[in-house]
Amino acid sequence: MPHVIDHTNQTNDTSPQLRASELTDKTHDDFTLPSRFSSILMLCVLTLSLMMLLYNQLGPHYTGNNYFPPDAASYGLILLLILGGLFLQYGKTHITYTLFKEIIYFYAVMASIALFTNAIQLTPFAPIDPYILRVESKFPIQITTLMAWLHQHPTLKVILTWAYNSLDYQIAFIPLAIIIFSKNIQSIRKFYFLMLITTLIGFSIYYFFPTTAPASHLTSPYFSTANYATGLKFYQIHHYLPITTNDGGLIALPSFHATWAICCLYLVYEHKWIFVPILVLDSLLIAACTLLGWHYFIDLIASGIMLIMAHTILSKMTRLPTETP
Repeated sequence: MPHVIDHTNQTNDTSPQLRASELTDKTHDDFTLPSRFSSILMLCVLTLSLMMLLYNQLGPHYTGNNYFPPDAASYGLILLLILGGLFLQYGKTHITYTLFKEIIYFYAVMASIALFTNAIQLTPFAPIDPYILRVESKFPIQITTLMAWLHQHPTLKVILTWAYNSLDYQIAFIPLAIIIFSKNIQSIRKFYFLMLITTLIGFSIYYFFPTTAPASHLTSPYFSTANYATGLKFYQIHHYLPITTNDGGLIALPSFHATWAICCLYLVYEHKWIFVPILVLDSLLIAACTLLGWHYFIDLIASGIMLIMAHTILSKMTRLPTETP
C-alpha cells in the first residue's frame, strides 16, 4: 500500500513530502489565478518575440546582438535532466523536486525575457529621443548638470556605479535565495508576474517607440564609453554595420533598472533583514539612472506609471476567487 500522509492526525510531521504539500496549498489559496497568468504572460512574450523576429526576417533583415548567456541551451538541458533525476529519486511531491521545478520556471522566465530582448532590438521604428528632449528641456535641472556635479564627487560616483551594476546580480540571486531558503513559492510567483507584465508593457513600448538614451543626443565630457555604446549599437544595427559592442543598455524609456529594482524590493519585502539594505542599494541605483547619464527623467516617471499598472493588475488577480479542485 502506498504511504498516505494524514494532515489531520500528523500535524507535527516535518517530512519533506509534507512540507512540499504545504507549499502547494499556500500557493493555491490566494495566488492560483496570477500564477496561471504568469504562464500566459510568458506565452505572450514568446509569441510577440517570434512575431517580431519573423517580421525582421521578412522585412528589414537587421542583425543584432545575442542577449542569451553563453551555453544557455546547455544549462537548460542540464537543469531538465537534474529535474528528471529528482523525479525518479523522490517523486513529484517531494520538496526537493518542487523547489527545483521552481528554479527551472525561473530559468524559463529569464530565457523568455532574453528572447524578447533579442527581438525588440530589431525595431523598424525611429527613436523618439528628440521628443523626449523637448519635454526634458522644460525641467529645472538638466541631466548634464547633474553629471557635472557628480564628477566633483568621485567617491559617490563609484558607489552609484556599483549600485547601478548590481541589478544583474540582484535579479540572478535574490529569486534563487527566496526559492531555496525561504521556500515562499507564493512570493516568487508574484515576482514572476511583475517581471513578465512589465516586460510585456515596457518592451512593447520600446519596439514601437525606441530610445537610444541621453548620450546619443546630449553633449557632456562625463558620458562613459558604455553610455555611448547604447546609441552606437542602435546605429550599427539599423545601418547594417558590423556590431562592435554589446556594452551599454538597450531601453531608455521606461527604465528597466528602476523597474526591476523595485520588483526585487517587492520580492524581499517580507524579509526585513535583507529588505532594508536592498532598499538603500536600490535607492542609490535609481538615483544613478540619471546621475550617471543612463536615463532621462521621463524614463523614471514612465517606470513608476508602469509599476503602478502592474501592481494594480496583480492586486486584482489576488482578489479573484479561485476554484477548489
